Amino acid sequence: MNPTEKIKEIEKDEEIMMQYEKEYIDLIKINWVDARSISDAITLKEARQEKLIDVFSVGYLIDSDDDSIKISSFIFPDGEHDVQDPTGQTGFRNIQIIPKKMIKSILSLKIDFEESKKWRGNGNK
Repeated sequence: MNPTEKIKEIEKDEEIMMQYEKEYIDLIKINWVDARSISDAITLKEARQEKLIDVFSVGYLIDSDDDSIKISSFIFPDGEHDVQDPTGQTGFRNIQIIPKKMIKSILSLKIDFEESKKWRGNGNK
């Protein structure tokens, strides 16, 4: 693929993603408390001092119900997994299911694709 074709492909993917985000899905950042497991041998005092882990996850909101929020960090905007697919067979990967009782905060994020061209190395400057 020559550089001009690659740029056109990237622009097409950006257009699909912008349309998809505008109409179908939100990008969010979740601050939540994760459970942990310690497999090393530790003393009773050390065990009592252990805490939960405060974490952040960023992804596309794909579902929310009374008990959990589901986010995905990958969406595939290509012919095989078309984000505009009317059959709903969009390709997602790296799904996180986070219990709502563990969530501290949720922030809605927006991507400005024109602004992002400054830091993406795709030749679109």
